[in-house]
Amino acid sequence: MNDFYPLPISSNFRLFQYTVQSGDLNQCKVVWPGSFLKKHEKLEAKHVFILQRQNSEHVFCFWSYDKRHPSILTSDNYHVFDKALAKRKSNRYLFKVHGESVLLPYCPASLHSSWFNLESSFRDDGYILGSFLKHFKYCNANLKKRKRNMKFKAWKRCDKNNTVLNSYKKFIINFNPSSYETNLNLKQSIQHLKGDDLRRVQEAALLLHMVFPNMFKKV
Repeated sequence: MNDFYPLPISSNFRLFQYTVQSGDLNQCKVVWPGSFLKKHEKLEAKHVFILQRQNSEHVFCFWSYDKRHPSILTSDNYHVFDKALAKRKSNRYLFKVHGESVLLPYCPASLHSSWFNLESSFRDDGYILGSFLKHFKYCNANLKKRKRNMKFKAWKRCDKNNTVLNSYKKFIINFNPSSYETNLNLKQSIQHLKGDDLRRVQEAALLLHMVFPNMFKKV
């Protein structure tokens, strides 16, 4: 049995085997209790909690002192782990603490795999969440930079003084197709339409091009 484990022992070991009762990690058990993250404190290794899901997967977290439940440690915060302390290629450490025999990983699966050039088969919630948040922040930042009005272009570019044309636009935009019946078969290719059916489609297309001249591009 190995008494060495890289994460520091906290004074919160009373939370060992505690079951989280709320949040994204509801019903997960605390298998490594770290220190609560206090206000103005910088996140460190001592703040790392490890939780275990019902399917035995491990989730690395931190727990703010003013929160009812822990938060997943995202990949942006993986700097709290020290590669020099990772002594087991299996990322599993068997040791005793306060009389309890414990088998735990030191760091998230994706980080450990990158250190040892391994292909991991373990799920890494922090890596998944971190990747999503990076993508979300990128999209959010770019959306804020966009000055283009997101409203319907053809309506925005209309001549506000042309009340007649505007009346057609309002009618088309607010038109409820479920209130009208038609015997036009849209499952049939337009190349096979003849007579009144073809004429109705042509007139509809002409009307849309006249009312919304900036709406269409050639396909």
